[in-house]
Amino acid sequence: DSAAGARWGPLFKRAGYDVLVIEGKSENPVYIYIEDDKVRIRDARGVWGMDSYQAVDEIRKEIGDPRASVATIGQAGEKLVKIACIVVDKHSFAGRCGLGAVMGSKNLKAVVVKGSRKVPVSNLSQLKSYNHKYSKEIHKASIESELRPHGTPALCIAAEGFGDMPIKYWTEDTWPEGAKKIGAPNYTEVLGAKPYPCLYCPIGCHRNIEIQSPKKYKLKGIGPEYETLGMLGTNLLIDDVKAISIAN
Repeated sequence: DSAAGARWGPLFKRAGYDVLVIEGKSENPVYIYIEDDKVRIRDARGVWGMDSYQAVDEIRKEIGDPRASVATIGQAGEKLVKIACIVVDKHSFAGRCGLGAVMGSKNLKAVVVKGSRKVPVSNLSQLKSYNHKYSKEIHKASIESELRPHGTPALCIAAEGFGDMPIKYWTEDTWPEGAKKIGAPNYTEVLGAKPYPCLYCPIGCHRNIEIQSPKKYKLKGIGPEYETLGMLGTNLLIDDVKAISIAN
């Protein structure tokens, strides 16, 4: 069991489906392409061996749609590494249970979705009413006031304070100065971080970042979140948020 955000789930629902069951194994690498009621199995030998970023770009180019949602694996999944993730649209990761290796064991590089149908709702007016109500509740919540401007890095300082950040492989209890350097607001200021929300999300945990200097750290893309800041940051006693971003 695992989960990821981004746009894949909503587009899969718009394509008209609730569940996808994949049985067996392909003789050669393939990807599944779902476009509403059209479901095709396409040759993936051209993208096999690519990392998850390259594969998304190449598959979107191949099908001619940069807005298609792509759940893919990289080289780790292909080689059946037991901790391999499924990567959705380059920035959301289904990371539990090694499901990337399960896809790799089936020679399945990716599942691509495009959906254009309306999702039927039994009581649209009531749904809109609940949506309005709970959106207001979310925006009132104290945690939202931190998550919206800073994303999950906003959790670092508080988590370190109550003992939920791994520090030197859990052999030490506190490192407030390190958590302050890698957490928000320093994270936001140093990396120029901006929100990158999943589809319809009112918060936007993901961060777009840009590093210009030093040159060896030059980067433009998705920044690390709370878990990575913990495992590659406080866990290893690294407080350089730019270095953590490159490792991420």
